[in-house]
Amino acid sequence: MKLYICEPRRYEDCTRAVDELKNRKPVVLNLENVDIDMKKQIFEFIKGAVYALEASIQKISREIFIIAPNNVQIDGQLKEKLEKNYFPWK
Repeated sequence: MKLYICEPRRYEDCTRAVDELKNRKPVVLNLENVDIDMKKQIFEFIKGAVYALEASIQKISREIFIIAPNNVQIDGQLKEKLEKNYFPWK
């Protein structure tokens, strides 16, 4: 299974994330490089897609989220693993 990483710079860039979600692929959404007004617009769009597609979303950090289609479960311990430097390359 492939994971799509979305780092939008403008509103139009987030549509591919929803397309990947519709194709039942998990998406990492990174909003670190977007101004506050654009973050709100993008997040509202993504929230609507999550609801419509019966997907799930989990916050990883302040501005990074993982979005999973309904055929993928998000392990609730992911955030703790990231905080403890679970991954050696981090």
